[in-house]
Amino acid sequence: MKPFDYAKHWIAVLSLEASVKNAARLFRDENIGSILVKDEDGAPVGLLTDKVLFNAIAEGVDLRDKKVADLKVENLVYIEKDADIEDVAENFPKSPSGRLAMTDKNGNIVGILKRKNIERFSAFRVAKSIVRK
Repeated sequence: MKPFDYAKHWIAVLSLEASVKNAARLFRDENIGSILVKDEDGAPVGLLTDKVLFNAIAEGVDLRDKKVADLKVENLVYIEKDADIEDVAENFPKSPSGRLAMTDKNGNIVGILKRKNIERFSAFRVAKSIVRK
């Protein structure tokens, strides 16, 4: 299996002008930890993570009238969807949240890969190999 197989292929998307309230609802309703943020032209500009939202709340920021653009959106770290585990591992340190935007050959984002998913996969493979012996 390739790392892309462990990526989330349905990607939640909001614009910079969306309300933080809409972002919070999307996090809750879809049980997700990141949202792809696009500008007014539909170009990806970054990821909004639940951690960013939680940090703003913890710092006492009044989010009631805020837009996604008012929050710190994480820069995207891109990797091709056909990348192997070594390439993926090299790129995770570039992403503060441990998420990579996986792209097709045309540069379209087709998945978001979390470091935790790869770590779980690696642990599962080791456990499976031990059980087989």
